[in-house]
Parts: sequence; structure tokens; C-alpha cells
Amino acid sequence: MSQILFFALFFAIYAIYIGIAFVTSKSSKSVDDYFLAGRNLTLFQTIVSLVATQLGGGFILGISQDSYKFGYYGLLYAIGICLGFLMLGFGAAFKLRAFKIETISQIFENYYGSSNLRKFSSIISILSLIGIFTAQIVGSKSLLLSLGVYNNILFIILWSIIIIYAMVGGLKAIVQNDIMQLCLIIIVFLTLFLCDFIFNFSQFFLIFESLFKDKIFVAEDINLKYLLPVAIIPALYSLIEQDLAQIFFACKSPKYAKIASFGSGIVLFLFALIPLYFGVKAKFLNINIEDSCNPLMSLFSQNYSSLITIFVSYGVLAAIISTANGILCAISSSIVKDFNLLDLKNNKSNIIISKLVMLFVGIIGLLAAFYLKDIIKVLVDSYAITISSTFVSILAVYIVASKQNNYKIMMPKLAAYLSFFSGLFSFIIFLTLDTSIFVNPEFDSFVLSLIFYILGYSIEKYYKY
Repeated sequence: MSQILFFALFFAIYAIYIGIAFVTSKSSKSVDDYFLAGRNLTLFQTIVSLVATQLGGGFILGISQDSYKFGYYGLLYAIGICLGFLMLGFGAAFKLRAFKIETISQIFENYYGSSNLRKFSSIISILSLIGIFTAQIVGSKSLLLSLGVYNNILFIILWSIIIIYAMVGGLKAIVQNDIMQLCLIIIVFLTLFLCDFIFNFSQFFLIFESLFKDKIFVAEDINLKYLLPVAIIPALYSLIEQDLAQIFFACKSPKYAKIASFGSGIVLFLFALIPLYFGVKAKFLNINIEDSCNPLMSLFSQNYSSLITIFVSYGVLAAIISTANGILCAISSSIVKDFNLLDLKNNKSNIIISKLVMLFVGIIGLLAAFYLKDIIKVLVDSYAITISSTFVSILAVYIVASKQNNYKIMMPKLAAYLSFFSGLFSFIIFLTLDTSIFVNPEFDSFVLSLIFYILGYSIEKYYKY
């Protein structure tokens, strides 16, 4: 594929997008407009935004990569995300919208009475989201390397344009972009999947049959200790994920948040079958995968026409960008709102501050991408550090806060502190020493966080009475 043609087309498309972002930015009169689209997202916009937030480099490239290595176990990441959406649909999404908060970390101040713990949890959430944002950039690098069009300078320019688009337009522009990008993604991949089914009918079924009968996937290579967290951690993380929560905060009503969670989970699971299929096909055909390259893109670049490869590459890049933009917006929102960077009397200066923060975060993520390679590992570690520290305390609020108490309760502060720091430090220690007590660092730190939450809750209740 021509390097010049690839980047020229991308820059031309994004020149139009940036123009749209400038037009959209004129309607942003406050930080609420900029980060939450005026809390006015329709049901359709909410579903599209939720799907786009998850359907990124980790989803398409990560699933195809793990399917190439482990067969149908490669679907575990998608299953984890869909389970998370199922839990959100059964109540968590409704409550997030009903809480009338702006960041997940605000729960620690509103329900545990601790502004310090809100800041601590926000720092962890920000680091986690930067890791996920960086994984999207790593995924795009893997994509370009697989296509043979990677160039350091052009790559930096490409991501600078993406960051500028998100910075200029805020969530409103990101949602508009998501709708266009998602249409492109679904059209491209669904068309290719159906064409393979129609024109390579016999091979199509042999590939799916190889998932269960052939010996192309060696049992010894299937590491369940690595794979199980790939499913469990994304499911748990979705309940406390700031970029998802921000979309729920921005939708029109709690009812929309609930319905959109179920709809998004169904769309994502069905779509996951496509990268699963192409990852297994790459293994089935013994496609040569060079270092830092991805099976899905290597398959298309070696076995399909250059025109099809261009369409696929733009489809994958669209998915990566959609996720990256949403995450970038969520990180910036957390920084601005959890650390009181705003002047309540000047909306114009607040929007400028918000844009500068988003630009700064984007640059950090871009620089970090040059030091990381494994997409799924970066994603899982980013999820795990937040789950280890904040999940138990936030889940307790989901369980206790209800319509009956008007979603206004006070939870034991000591329990939240003990849970947060025991989970955080144990995860860092286990990960650094590459060891565990029970199963793995992620599970063990979560268990310790739960134990210390119960301990703190019991102590506070004992002294209270």
C-alpha cells in the first residue's frame, strides 16, 4: 500500500472533521456543554457512543490477536465487555445517571464524605484511562506496521490531528464523529464477513470448524491464568469506567442509560464474531505475522487486494479513533472537575482550560505509546489497577443507594480508605514481584480490597454504636 496515499486520504478526511468540530464548538457555552453535551444525548446517540467507546484497537485488533493465538478463547475479552454492559443494564447505568454527578470519583466525596479520597481515586482513574488511551495508539501503530505504511513523523502528525479534533469540539463533536465512524466500521467489516461467507463458503465453515476440531491451537499454549482476567476484569471495570459513565451522565434520562446498556452489549458481542473469524482464518492459512504486526491486518495485506486492505485499515483506524476520543474527553473531564481547575464565574476561560488539559493529556498518551507493545496486556493492567482500588467502594454505593433513600446516603469513610489503599498497594506489589497469593495479582488485590472494606465497615459500625 502506498504510504503517501494512505496518509493523504486520512488527512483530507480529518480536515473536514476538524471543520465540523469548529462549527460544533460554537454551541458549547459551558463546561457541561463541552464535556457532557448539555446532558442531552438521545437514546440512539447514547448507544452509538457506548459502542464506539469500546469498539477500538483493543477490541478489533486485540480479539483477532488472541483468536490467532488461542482460538475461541479470543472471544473472552468481548464476553467480559458484554457482561459489563449486562450488569450496567440491570441497574448500575440507571443509578449512575440518577446520582447526578459528573465523574465517578465524585462518589467518594458525595457518599463517603472524603474530598481527598475523591482526588486519590481520580488520579488512579486518570492513570488507568491514559493506559487505555495509549493502547489505542499502540493498536494504530500495529495496524500501520502490518500495512507497511508506518512512518514516525506521519504517525505523530496523524495523532496530533485526532487530538486537536477532540480538543476543539468536545463531546458533541465526538458523538457526531462516532456516528460516522461507526457506520464506516460496520459497513466495512460486515461486508467483508458476508463476502467471505458467500464467495469462500466451504473455507468459511472449515475455519469455524477448526476452532473445535483441528489441532492448530495447542492446548499447552492456552494460558487460562492470562485469559480469565481478560474476561473478568473488563466486566468489572465497566461499572466504574469514567468514559462510559460520562456517556451515561450526558444522556437525557436514566431510562435511556439502562436501555442503551443492553443494546450496546448485543451489538458488541455480534460484532466480536468478525475479528474472531479473521484471527482464526489467519492461523488456519498460516499467515506469517512479523514482530509488532497484527494477524488481522497481516491477513488482509497478504491475501486480499490493496483496495480491500485500504478499506479495512480505515475501518480499524475509525474504531481506534472513536474509542480514543471518548477516553481523551473522559480523562480531561476528570482532571478539570476533580481537581477544581475551573472558575465558576467565567465559562469562556473554563472551556479554554478544558481544551488545554485535553491537549496535554493527548500528548502524554502519544509519547507513552512509543514504549508499549502488547495491546491486551496494557488494557487489562489499566483496568485492574482501578478495580483493585475503587471497585468495592463504588459497588457498595450501587447496592445501598436507591430511589427509596433518594440516592442520598452516607457510607463508612474508613471502609473506603482501607479498601482503596489495601487494593492499590497489594496490586502494585503483586505485579512488581510477578507473584500472587491465591490466583493472580488482579484477583488477589480485589479480594484484599473487599476484606479490608468489610473490616473498615465493621470497625466504624462498632464504634458508632
